[in-house]
Amino acid sequence: MSYKKLSKEEIENEGSEIEAAKENPDHFEVLYNRYFSMVFGFVFNRTSNKQLAADISSQVFLKAMLNLKKYKAKGVPFSAWLFRISINEISTFYRQTKRERTVSLDKTGAEFFAENIETNLGEDLFAGVLKILETLPEDKVRLIEMRFFENRPYSEIADILGISVSNAKVKVHRIIQKIKNKTSNKTIQILLFSIKFAIS
Repeated sequence: MSYKKLSKEEIENEGSEIEAAKENPDHFEVLYNRYFSMVFGFVFNRTSNKQLAADISSQVFLKAMLNLKKYKAKGVPFSAWLFRISINEISTFYRQTKRERTVSLDKTGAEFFAENIETNLGEDLFAGVLKILETLPEDKVRLIEMRFFENRPYSEIADILGISVSNAKVKVHRIIQKIKNKTSNKTIQILLFSIKFAIS
């Protein structure tokens, strides 16, 4: 799902493909075939619905094709721009439908996150992580998701969000610090108790 970091030569070759697609939309098929499955995986991770992921992914490529002439190469893979459009489309969908956004979370990602906030989330690791995420705005969840749950390097996060690597690091660090300041083991245990109490 994560994009491949391209060499300078590969980025230059891709730039030529993009310029060809700007001149003739038929050439856009090369980019579509290369990146559709990657974009689909990115969207599916945030929707957990294959049909919805397919629909949003198609919309992403339609918008990319329609706005291709405005695209300016910045020395990063074309997929970074596609992921950025994907993020906007996903946010628009959830805002318009007022549905709760899906966050794909596995044990490794949950443990990596808990390790970084230096908090013992107890036996119900997933419930603890999700409870913390509920307190964060969408843009901060997005950063946590890419860094800890998808294990993306800062360079890739920076490419996708169109910011510098140092800015990406600072943003993540500030979120982690804010969580640490607001969260204590005692607080988490109370939250987990309330979750279990509500379920029982």
